[in-house]
Amino acid sequence: MKRIAVDRYIGPVWYDSFADIVADFTSGEHVRTDIYGGSYNQLQFYIGSIVLYNVCYRDFLREHGIDALIERLCYEAPAFRKETEAIRALRNKVEKCGALADYDIQCLSVDDPFLIKGDGFQHGFRNLRDMRISVEQYHRRKRYDFEAKEYVEISGIHILCDYEPYPVFDSSDSCDDRDYNNYFFLRRPFSADDIARIDAMPTCGNNCKVSEHLTHVSEMPLLYYKGEGPSMLLVQSKR
Repeated sequence: MKRIAVDRYIGPVWYDSFADIVADFTSGEHVRTDIYGGSYNQLQFYIGSIVLYNVCYRDFLREHGIDALIERLCYEAPAFRKETEAIRALRNKVEKCGALADYDIQCLSVDDPFLIKGDGFQHGFRNLRDMRISVEQYHRRKRYDFEAKEYVEISGIHILCDYEPYPVFDSSDSCDDRDYNNYFFLRRPFSADDIARIDAMPTCGNNCKVSEHLTHVSEMPLLYYKGEGPSMLLVQSKR
């Protein structure tokens, strides 16, 4: 049974166990050599998102704290105890993050079915592609707002895409049509106040508005997709 997801650009999203993650990320193509000839693996770069973007670990961390969580991870994958850099990175990430919000943040595959639950509505989608064909409004901060020319209407749900194009550094990037996308959901059309609130939300890079400090998540569930890769992040209330 799929249990733990990794938010990444390339590679599998779901793993059957944390032990499988440790085994994968500490061997093969995930091992690198630094300029001094030493070796390191990519687990330290992913461990924070593995914990913070899987509900099973978020809930445990919120209730029991970081020391108990590390012990749980070492129990699930004894080899993790030797990954001192990854453990240090996890502690730093959790400390920097501060208190966890009381809502869920879950990594999913773009091919996964998912349920959007909002204030007075809920709707299931077959995958990311199925949801995107129902986006009716697009917004780019302080630049553009436009309605979709064609979209599949869903009774009782309105979807807005807050997007930012990939950066253009030279002429080779000029035809890159990828965007960093935040999708918001309401049971009514989005107002100017809604869009102003979305504009005011801080980002953590790549136009990602997923954070521990959302104030209207029960009103507006949030789905973030970085524009490429196999994973996405779904944020919504536990209720």
